Amino acid sequence: MRLQIAFEAVAQLFQFRQRADLQRNTNGIAQVPESEVER
Repeated sequence: MRLQIAFEAVAQLFQFRQRADLQRNTNGIAQVPESEVER
């Protein structure tokens, strides 16, 4: 159970970083997050 909670926390952290990256890219070009490239 604790592993599941930790996994969800990490997933939320990645989503937060991706949103911050998208907000930083204001030149109109959509960039693929690094986590999507690894999959």
